[in-house]
Amino acid sequence: MFSCYAFVRMVQTSDERLKVLRTPGVLGFVGSEGQGTPIPDEQIESLKTAISRYVPCFPHPFPSAGKRVRIRGGFLQGVEGILVRQGADQSVVVSVELLQRSIAIRVEGYDIDIGLTFSELNHGGMNFYIASDLNPESIGGQENLK
Repeated sequence: MFSCYAFVRMVQTSDERLKVLRTPGVLGFVGSEGQGTPIPDEQIESLKTAISRYVPCFPHPFPSAGKRVRIRGGFLQGVEGILVRQGADQSVVVSVELLQRSIAIRVEGYDIDIGLTFSELNHGGMNFYIASDLNPESIGGQENLK
């Protein structure tokens, strides 16, 4: 989905960082000073939902503005993103803000809550981080959202 990036869920400790950095193909973490910046759970959950439901989605430019929405009901229950319209088509753009990368999911027929604010990042416990500059061949060309 986002080539050359792998998402990892970990507690930010020296031992855990070392485990990730020793993985073949991993060159570092994305974030300030290479330390890694946590990604809000809502962004990861929205991506996981879209992928696991095999919903057709396609790359989309990172939106700079728009109404934040949450899908209610159906396979995409709880997916959060920014509503965009092109003619009669409506899509929800799901983004990983740290990467400035997005996918769009068509949402015709879904109920949508408009004008939400995203939940605040949970700083306790385990968070998702991004390991960057992966060589796709070194990890079998797969990206993991575990």
